[in-house]
Amino acid sequence: MDLSAEEESLFWTEYDVYETSRKELGKERIAIINAYVENFESLSDEKATELMNKAIANNIAIQKLAKKTFKKLSKSISPVKAAQFIQLENYFIISIQMYLQENLPFIGELENLMED
Repeated sequence: MDLSAEEESLFWTEYDVYETSRKELGKERIAIINAYVENFESLSDEKATELMNKAIANNIAIQKLAKKTFKKLSKSISPVKAAQFIQLENYFIISIQMYLQENLPFIGELENLMED
């Protein structure tokens, strides 16, 4: 992003607000993942429902934060530059999610391995 000095000041102010909220949502996501890791070997219907509802709510909250941040940045630095920021953030979020997904066992995966 090519920001002027004035835009940089506006951007970093909004970024700090965004980052504070994003970190809290990240902590929530880690707690959900930890709960999954602790329970996936004996995942009950109730626990699966609880964890999925929390994960979906967390994803929605992340997208709402992106929308809110895009709206604010669009007004202060321009819609194109705001979109560049959100696009880059989405890339990072998706990359991290893919890494985690590749390294977390799927539900029932251990049971299938034990049967083989």
